[in-house]
Amino acid sequence: MKHQHLSVDEYHKQQADCDELCNITELMVEDNPNMMMCVTCPFCKELVNAILTDTTIACPECKVVVNR
Repeated sequence: MKHQHLSVDEYHKQQADCDELCNITELMVEDNPNMMMCVTCPFCKELVNAILTDTTIACPECKVVVNR
C-alpha cells in the first residue's frame, strides 16, 4: 500500500476538518516539550521525532513546518 503525501494546504484542510481534535496539546508533549516522539509525518509518511516550538511542529525528515 503506497502512502499518499499531503501538501501543506491539504494538511491544513484535514486539520480543520477534524475540528481541532488532531491539534498537538501540551499533554501530548509533557516528557519533552521540544519533541514529539515516534510520530508519522503526514507529509512524507516517515516515522520521525517531530520538532516542536510554541507555535509550530516540524518534520526533521522532509523539513515541512506547520502551525500547531
